[in-house]
Amino acid sequence: MRPTDPLPTVAYDGGVVLLSPELVGFTDERFGDFTTGKVLQPGLDRLLVEAIA
Repeated sequence: MRPTDPLPTVAYDGGVVLLSPELVGFTDERFGDFTTGKVLQPGLDRLLVEAIA
């Protein structure tokens, strides 16, 4: 498994996107929105740990 270096971007509504800042606010029919979760629940540190695991 190769190491990952996520670049978290927080949207106006608290949604966190780890893939690319350009994906904030966009949705896709197949993948839905690109958020990992909300920054307020459970928190950015936990979202990052879960995304890398």
